Amino acid sequence: MSATLPNLNVVAGWIDADLYRTEYRPVPLTEMVKIGADIYDCTLTQRLRGLPMTAGKPGDDGDIIPLCLETVSAGCSVLVFCPTKNWCEKLADSIAREFYRLLHEVQPPENGCSAY
Repeated sequence: MSATLPNLNVVAGWIDADLYRTEYRPVPLTEMVKIGADIYDCTLTQRLRGLPMTAGKPGDDGDIIPLCLETVSAGCSVLVFCPTKNWCEKLADSIAREFYRLLHEVQPPENGCSAY
């Protein structure tokens, strides 16, 4: 069952099922909160850092793309929750386009000579 069901015990009773709960996680989960351009611990008692200067792309009001890029670059996975299917589709498209652009930017040759 999903951890997002607030009334899981009611659903379990309705389908006459046993309810099993666990706090086990195969990988650690780090929770942080973004307020404006700052990242805080999940208790909001400590500012951990600011966002990178690459934040603020048009169409990315929540600075999701640089946060995703930062996490993926560190070798970790990202799971983004959106309030609607349409929002999710648009955000996924924006993230994919920006990742593609960043991966395919023309890099100057190491010797400093023109690539032409």
